[in-house]
Amino acid sequence: MCIRDRALRRPNSRSDEFQADARGVQTLGKAGYAQVAMINFLEKLRSQRSVPTFLSTHPATGDRIARLEKIIDSQQANRGQGLNESYYQAQTQPLN
Repeated sequence: MCIRDRALRRPNSRSDEFQADARGVQTLGKAGYAQVAMINFLEKLRSQRSVPTFLSTHPATGDRIARLEKIIDSQQANRGQGLNESYYQAQTQPLN
């Protein structure tokens, strides 16, 4: 595939990545995991050096985080009791 073709496909792959993020955060919620963990992971990625957004097949990490925050906020009413975030953080802290 030539560079021009890859450049033209880039917006589609970014859209696919946003869709994968949305499915991932929904799957975490259905499985009983704290969905905010996905945002915490992306925050770690944001601190890493990366290629400029216009060259990347992935959306900017900040944009991914913003979309996930909206998804999680919109689902908050449907989560019932949810997880105790403090307990979750305490249990997963040794893994960091």
